[in-house]
Amino acid sequence: KVEKCRLAQMDALKLLGAPLETYLNREGLLREARAQLQRATPPWLGQLPTPLLHWRDGHQAVAVELLQGLALGAVKLKSPEPSAWLKTICQNLALPGRHLWGQALLEAWIAADLAGRLSDEQVAARLPDLVKTLRDLFQMLGQPRTPAALESEARRQLTHQVEGSAIDLKGLLALAGACGGVELVAIVQNYLKQWYGLRAAQCKALVAMLAHAEELEAVQFLLGVARRFRTRGIQEEAQRRMSQPAVRQAYEHFLTVARLCDRQDV
Repeated sequence: KVEKCRLAQMDALKLLGAPLETYLNREGLLREARAQLQRATPPWLGQLPTPLLHWRDGHQAVAVELLQGLALGAVKLKSPEPSAWLKTICQNLALPGRHLWGQALLEAWIAADLAGRLSDEQVAARLPDLVKTLRDLFQMLGQPRTPAALESEARRQLTHQVEGSAIDLKGLLALAGACGGVELVAIVQNYLKQWYGLRAAQCKALVAMLAHAEELEAVQFLLGVARRFRTRGIQEEAQRRMSQPAVRQAYEHFLTVARLCDRQDV
């Protein structure tokens, strides 16, 4: 609760235009990270990518403990939306390492979310029973299918079965989003395209993460989802995110840039 109150204060200061960088104390951040790690070190933390990163204003390396502390703190907040304070910290990490870390975190979260997919051996073992079930179902509906069509549908269903998820670790998305990078957009787009009808909670969390991205490609993608998407719940989530002040501001900036480009082409 104390941490949430502090982050809320930082968000308020950001809205008032206060430069949060003035509150950035690297030694203090490292002490906080070490204290968090002493209290709890969950197994998933050791599996996260912790590359060699540097601070933006020099060649000083960022301690691995600090990176782990940021990940642990983000997961504890259980929100895919990065706070203004987290974004400030990440924006002080040097490029391109920051973007690469964000991409690696997102890929690690998706890998964990889909880790429970059936193996080829499990699919092959369950395939005959499911084919029989589907054949009986379609015959009962008066819509018989060919054996090839039944096997294709059964295989499709089995390859999309996933046991478990990483939704409890969705706070990692906040850290990935705070690191930014245009690469996140394509990864989210591919996930939504494949899993929109099966993992709605994860899809909505990814939409919420992209709503805080600064890249115009992210705004364009969110706008497309908000205007037209296969499932209403995810579309409404994108619409809600597009109504947020920060996203609207980014979209207005995008329109301004587009108009300037059009004028130059004339």
